Amino acid sequence: MIVGMQQNEAPRVAIIGGGIGGVAAALFLHRAGVPVKVFEQAGAFREVGAGVQVSPNSARLLRRAGLGPALDEIAAVPEVIWQFHRWRTGEVIFEQPLLDHHRDAWGAPYYLVHRARLLDILVSPLPAGMVKLDTRCVGIDQLGSGELRVVAEDMFGRHERQEGAFDCVIVADGMKSSVRRDVFGFDPPTFSGYYAFRAAAGVEATPLPRHPQTVAIWLGEDRHFVHYPIDRGDSINLVCAIPVPDWPHEQSWADGTVDEFREAFDGWHPTVCKLISACKGTRKFALYYSDPFDHWTDGRIALLGDAAHPMLSFFAQGSGQAVEDAAILARCLSRVDRDGVEQALALYEAIRRPRASAIQQDANGRRELYHFPDGPLQEARDERLAQADPMRANSWVYEYDADAEFEELTEREGEQVA
Repeated sequence: MIVGMQQNEAPRVAIIGGGIGGVAAALFLHRAGVPVKVFEQAGAFREVGAGVQVSPNSARLLRRAGLGPALDEIAAVPEVIWQFHRWRTGEVIFEQPLLDHHRDAWGAPYYLVHRARLLDILVSPLPAGMVKLDTRCVGIDQLGSGELRVVAEDMFGRHERQEGAFDCVIVADGMKSSVRRDVFGFDPPTFSGYYAFRAAAGVEATPLPRHPQTVAIWLGEDRHFVHYPIDRGDSINLVCAIPVPDWPHEQSWADGTVDEFREAFDGWHPTVCKLISACKGTRKFALYYSDPFDHWTDGRIALLGDAAHPMLSFFAQGSGQAVEDAAILARCLSRVDRDGVEQALALYEAIRRPRASAIQQDANGRRELYHFPDGPLQEARDERLAQADPMRANSWVYEYDADAEFEELTEREGEQVA
């Protein structure tokens, strides 16, 4: 039920997964006074990869959670986003400048940060002991009382129940979540036929100006290349998509070499080739996706982040949607007692699934759009891009305010929002 509750009446929440989505959920829940415990399989917080785009739709939520000063300290803030280039000539097809009226309309900055540093500032406000590392969760036990226990493996692969009991479990352990498969029965995500090199280079070693505040995407046949500043402009993040028949590795990433990276873009514009050559090292990451799931909740269990909406990275919204999930989950759970968890999770899904699914479909659809060979389809695409309205192109994503939608929906239902 909906209550004005004491701490001991609030639902006790377990989160499986300590990535950006899981830790953001813990932060929002903790700030809302909801007891929470995070279980992360790694022995230390880490993010494999380099840059992440914190667009205004997620930036406003993080700033409301008190992280604005920390983000301002670590981030680069672009002056231009979605600057599309032709692969060989470098011609700019389309770009969206971030002018004052764009920032005013969106209501929050557009941040470019290192993934590890973003994770650090999400973790830093959490009390000691809220996160349990070295804990690989493999299942959820549902007890007769309605309580849930998280089942984990110890370092020898033996199952052991975690101490305590929970009223709600949030599955946030990534797009290849085994817990999602076991609880919801959903098929694993599909390999897209692409992998990505990810790397970073010091800006002084690149052919770009000292403060290249631009998110640039170079489009070519069967592949594309992206670069943007991170670390307040001191480094350039590089990422791409390259076709491959299959992914032979058991895990989703593998070591790569700069020579492999450079060879994949042989013949491209000299700026691309010089940027790659400026890297000291790189890794390869398999790219997976799924069609939207038809539900995210099962009783007192819910999906969040990549576990809920596995999408390609081509719209730069994976982490943004995870942060939106986290904020709405906390709003929903903070207004119920332990008996109201299922009601709260149903509201969470009703608010989040349509929005995230639309972005998921857009991101996945860019797999073809970005990779036309030179010719009629590519020319038609470039013409559409050139004629697009820069302000409207992505405003449906960036102007969105998850908190405002929560308040509007609950007020429309005639309920008093706590």
